[in-house]
Amino acid sequence: MGAPFNYAGYALLLHMVAYLTNSKARSLIWVAGDAHIYHNHFDAVRTLLDNTPLEDTARLSFDFEKAGPVKTIDDFTFEHLKVDGYRSHKTIKAPVAV
Repeated sequence: MGAPFNYAGYALLLHMVAYLTNSKARSLIWVAGDAHIYHNHFDAVRTLLDNTPLEDTARLSFDFEKAGPVKTIDDFTFEHLKVDGYRSHKTIKAPVAV
């Protein structure tokens, strides 16, 4: 279930590139080429599907006063990131599929 982590990383990259190109991040479109669920993840997926979606209250911004200016993608640091209003359901554990 690493896909949500990947989505967050792609969304962050989208915002960073948008900032550097003086654009606005609008949509992240992701297409699955080999989407599958391993048999030993069935229970975790059922738990995930039973969750009621949470209202989207999370907002990402960059803190340039605290972390300094950014001119290239490599200038971004963790200190530049500011996330407000993030909420999550309880962690769902699943065994590693081999």
